[in-house]
Amino acid sequence: MDSMETKNEDNNLIQQEFSTLTQQRLNCQNCAALLVYLPGTRFLVCTYCKFRQAIDNNNNKRFLGEIDYNEFISGGFNESVHQELNIVHCNSCGATPVLKSGVVADSCSFCGNSLVLANGSKAKFLRPQALLPFEVDVKTGLLLFRGWVKKLWFAPRAFLKSAKNDEQLRGVYIPYWTFDSQTSSQYSGRRGVDYQTTETYTDDNGHTRTRTVTETQWSYVSGHVDYFCDDELVIASRSLPSYWAKALEPWDLKKLTLFDERYLSGFYAEAYQLSLTDGYSEAQQGMKEKIHGVICADIGGDHQKVDSVQTTFSGVTFKHILLPVWISSYLYKGKTYSFFINARTGEVQGQRPYSWVKIMFFALCCVAFIVAFLLAVV
Repeated sequence: MDSMETKNEDNNLIQQEFSTLTQQRLNCQNCAALLVYLPGTRFLVCTYCKFRQAIDNNNNKRFLGEIDYNEFISGGFNESVHQELNIVHCNSCGATPVLKSGVVADSCSFCGNSLVLANGSKAKFLRPQALLPFEVDVKTGLLLFRGWVKKLWFAPRAFLKSAKNDEQLRGVYIPYWTFDSQTSSQYSGRRGVDYQTTETYTDDNGHTRTRTVTETQWSYVSGHVDYFCDDELVIASRSLPSYWAKALEPWDLKKLTLFDERYLSGFYAEAYQLSLTDGYSEAQQGMKEKIHGVICADIGGDHQKVDSVQTTFSGVTFKHILLPVWISSYLYKGKTYSFFINARTGEVQGQRPYSWVKIMFFALCCVAFIVAFLLAVV
């Protein structure tokens, strides 16, 4: 079988897998109560009788293969890879939470703002292909969050108090794109090689002295590098600022598992706001930064200057994935502060308010200490 036939077979298998994903029954077989995913396991657990049901997922890695980008945007995949979602737009932070069936009231996981569910709508989205299930449970998440809060200097007392509120921590699956591409780059630049020389100078007392200084000799270079960009990650949510999203990295993407809606039970999910094509544009910028590093290594020497680069991208593939984040938000003096926990590694990042009273008190204490020290010396 040639490579084109193999590629077509893989694409057909991916489409079949997308099309066979259906809503799973999430009721306990013992008491009919709700089953929710238990972080760090392959089980759903009953919220009432604690019965556990295994998530049987063969996790065929073939289905986690990349989707050909150019073929997809040209219509090479049928409608089976899409799903219709009920979404609502948060007027406060712009998030697009996916609504669960039967929900009559809810609040935004990102900012805590009340959602107007009557303004919800239906739209078609590409179904996620893979996800990382929650590894850090809510109790551990709260401990990590509180530990992070305790280390914050000059935090207002009201804020420290709010960290004890268990209901403010929500588990959300954040949408991402990942891209792979083979790249080929022609470059021109300069290589700098350091060398030492001796120079003569006159010091402040008028004496002639010598010293060793480092000079750099530059030479023009050009060349070619090939580089494979693997899993260039692009956040597809505009609700989680890219700065904080980067701070939560890295993600253990090698442990991605086949998308299964049962992992979402008991958690929230957000629909992507960044389109696939816009995601690819952002991914190219990230790839170019990595290519720049490869070019610098190829130039060699002690210093490098890259003057021009022309890169071609080929064999571009992608995945739409969901990554787990614990989110907490707090309203302090009319401003919302958000906090995020990587639910795989436990990394905590976020915004924080400052207590200017504490800062002023600390400054006064420092001044008083310095004055006391100087008086003691005198």
